[in-house]
Amino acid sequence: DVEMKCVEDPSISLNEEPTVVVVNELYLAEVKLVEDARLIDKAQFVSVACQIISIILQLNYQSVSRFTRTQLCQRLKQSDDFQKMLLQKHHEQQLELVKSGSD
Repeated sequence: DVEMKCVEDPSISLNEEPTVVVVNELYLAEVKLVEDARLIDKAQFVSVACQIISIILQLNYQSVSRFTRTQLCQRLKQSDDFQKMLLQKHHEQQLELVKSGSD
């Protein structure tokens, strides 16, 4: 059940007719979050960004973990093309390490 409210659109210029936009509580909460976000300092921003990255990495890890348990992943691991691709990638990484070590 979403409560709807009518508010004037603040993005219009004073020379135009006022328009009315219907918004819900979620929209108002998002506007407040954006306003609050403008007030944070660098340390708070870095802290929030690190927490977000951590959550994303955890979700990615969970997705990869689920995928590795599928039959598709097992077939992929057993395919010759996949093995060749892994060997090629490993070889490329080794070359990059050698190149960066000689610089």
